[in-house]
Amino acid sequence: MRRLVLVLSVWVLSVGAYTASVVLPVIDGSLNYTDRSAQYADAPFSREESVAISLLTNLGAVAGYPDGSFRPQRSLNRAEFLKVALMSHPSMGDETLVPMKCFPDVGAEAWYSPYVCSAKERGIIRGYVDGFFRPDRPVSYAEAITILVRLYRYSVTSREGDVWYVPFVRAAHDHNVLFVPIVPYDMPLTRGKMARLAAMFRTEEEGELEQYRMLEGGEKVDEGREPMPSDGGTQSSMAGENSSSSESSDEGMVETPDTVATNHLLLLGSVSPLIADGLFTFGDEDALVRVVNVRINRTIESIEKILLVDADGKEVGTLQPQTIDNKREWKVELDDETAVRIPAGESSRLGLKVKLWGRGNRGESDELFQVREFDIIAQGVSGQMRQLPAEDRHFPFHQTVQAHVASVWNGGDESGVLRTGKNRLLGSFAFSAKTLPETSAAIENLMFSLRSSGVRISNWYLQRPGMTDRVPCFVSTLEEDTIDCVSIPPAVGLIGSNLLMLNIYGDIVFEAGDIHSLQFFLGDPGTVGRSGAIQWTDQTGHFVWMEGSNPLAEGTQWIVE
Repeated sequence: MRRLVLVLSVWVLSVGAYTASVVLPVIDGSLNYTDRSAQYADAPFSREESVAISLLTNLGAVAGYPDGSFRPQRSLNRAEFLKVALMSHPSMGDETLVPMKCFPDVGAEAWYSPYVCSAKERGIIRGYVDGFFRPDRPVSYAEAITILVRLYRYSVTSREGDVWYVPFVRAAHDHNVLFVPIVPYDMPLTRGKMARLAAMFRTEEEGELEQYRMLEGGEKVDEGREPMPSDGGTQSSMAGENSSSSESSDEGMVETPDTVATNHLLLLGSVSPLIADGLFTFGDEDALVRVVNVRINRTIESIEKILLVDADGKEVGTLQPQTIDNKREWKVELDDETAVRIPAGESSRLGLKVKLWGRGNRGESDELFQVREFDIIAQGVSGQMRQLPAEDRHFPFHQTVQAHVASVWNGGDESGVLRTGKNRLLGSFAFSAKTLPETSAAIENLMFSLRSSGVRISNWYLQRPGMTDRVPCFVSTLEEDTIDCVSIPPAVGLIGSNLLMLNIYGDIVFEAGDIHSLQFFLGDPGTVGRSGAIQWTDQTGHFVWMEGSNPLAEGTQWIVE
């Protein structure tokens, strides 16, 4: 039995004057994400570029051109990339690099010779088969990956038939440091993409890759705050699973999907499901909740108000910003009629929802946020007041949208007869969307998994019924059992107000043996910061996950009669 994964996806300096020697800066532990993009004359940059450029600037790996610009859209050559790669790596420390001649086209007088020759000595680069390095040649995505994989000493495994760069791409994929969505590996890198790639490798090395990806998505790190944990922590989860504290309580209400917050896509103009929840325990006497304080990680323009709900989901209070200019800290005071009771010796769970502004009325798509703090002030029957932080809390991330993929299901028969031949239908999947007026959702990339036995498939493609356009697919360079179908055109992937059907086709040949079967399915829904089986756009933002269970949908079960 073989398991095949079909993927549809899209992708993710400064040269100083030459001196007799180059001393690289010492780069310490926890990374500094302070925004430095404004120091460049051509700012603002895209959000992803700003995060990466700021990180590399703080590391001392980039500094911009003499005119104060960064020029993220400009291409860069192999020498320029190599310098930034080395400068952004923690192992360089205070090492002094001495210029020398190490390739026929890299002389000691060249500003880049210390970096190139050090990299050659360390086995990071080897040059071309003719012995030249070609420092002025534009660096491709594949070359950049190869350099960084060697620099960070990832384990590399070659397989029969691999193209030269495939083992390095596979190693980078295992560390989750490739651009999402995927781009062609022969594409020349721009300076902006160079910064993003180098930043991903460095943050992965420090155990802060998930935090970095959240920053790319709009998350902001508070000054003076410890970096967010990359292992799920007790406060938040960025890798995908819904966050909770490491300890749980057996008291209070029974946890169900309706009482525990999970990641959500929040449609503008609506009241959300739970965005956060926590247990509160007062002690040995009955108490009433008098004040609720909430702090979110950043200012979110789309939030009109935050709603406090009790264990039954009943709204008991409306939180307002502390000040007009401070929309990160929210508060509500409860009177005797609305105050939630905490029984003596027991716990009460409280939850939070948000009311979002509408599209065109302060509501913005693709805003990423998370409740960071949730505490109350409760008053016991004796009159004693206590401030209580949330226990057994769930503070997942959420994203605002103006449309989103709502559901996916098998659009074909439950079972069918498998036959050999060309252009055979392999599966049909239907998609629906929730949209606001004048908005739409469109599928951009898909990841199909395949259970198969005794079948060889080639010449994969996707097609929308009634259209002649085909989305070609090819064997992935990341996994032995994957196939990539890159960039579904908007006309093919558009859901709009109607359902979308996508069919998968391929050429089928039976292998030796008596058992021949196959079945496609869309598996992992993904979550914030981790790509799932469906990637899509609401025409404003680009999203790599959707709400749902695993598997999202199973296709036709094909067998031989």
